[in-house]
Amino acid sequence: MIKGKLKHLRDNVKSFFKEFKDYQLDEITDSKIQEWIQFHKLDIESLKSEYSEDYYQKK
Repeated sequence: MIKGKLKHLRDNVKSFFKEFKDYQLDEITDSKIQEWIQFHKLDIESLKSEYSEDYYQKK
């Protein structure tokens, strides 16, 4: 993961957790959390496609 992609991931994780600030914990449903995960591109497919890259060895 290069620096730019790591920063993008970090920003999306921070934004995801900021979603919780307007709710009481007992008000948040699993589906709401899943919606936020997808919106902030933190689901498995997004982690693979948005933030990871192929490994190569420098020669």
